[in-house]
Amino acid sequence: LGLLIQLYDDFFTYGYESCVDINYRVTRDFRIDVIAALYYINFRRWIFFNIEKDKTVSAYFMKYYPVEYIAAMLNSVMGISEKVSGYIRFAESIGIQVLSPDINESYGKFTVKGDTIRFGLGSVKNVGLNVVNGIVESREKKGRFVSLYDFCNKMEVSSINKRASESLIKAGAFDGFKTFRSQMLAVNEKMLDGISNQKKKNIEGQVSLFSTFDNTEEDRKSTRLN
Repeated sequence: LGLLIQLYDDFFTYGYESCVDINYRVTRDFRIDVIAALYYINFRRWIFFNIEKDKTVSAYFMKYYPVEYIAAMLNSVMGISEKVSGYIRFAESIGIQVLSPDINESYGKFTVKGDTIRFGLGSVKNVGLNVVNGIVESREKKGRFVSLYDFCNKMEVSSINKRASESLIKAGAFDGFKTFRSQMLAVNEKMLDGISNQKKKNIEGQVSLFSTFDNTEEDRKSTRLN
């Protein structure tokens, strides 16, 4: 917070150039969060006290950090498809590419990758926070997904459903597997059902095994007592 206050205090006092060095001391993800906070949380109340300064700050970000600026704007309108589409068109009109969602690269929010923006999984229809968190967690714990089957198998049953996986397929999140979307859509439901049933059987088998083991131990104890 101290760095943020220093940055904008210097900005209004000394102008663009004074802030460049401070900005390079923070990560790109932090800058995205700063921009979003600046526009949509409490910072707006004490920084943007008139329209001219609002325009000046926008111009500053567009000059030095256009990719982060647009990513922050996209994150601010997640869930509003018309506005997301509008910002994407604007980004492409000034030469900033917005990459399709990718099951192995995307996170919940729009993120910056080089001079491009990666589409956030949270903006894909029917993909809720629980699904996004499950995808990221599975990816980090079990490694990158290599196929639709691998994805369904690595995901926890409670973290994925047919509607979400279907929407991800249609959005292009699995295009990296080099399999036609139509083929994945055709097997999606049966694959999820099959894997879900198999996992349930494995759990039931483990419970049964432990139950048998406990019963055997009880029999042994009873035999010793007799």
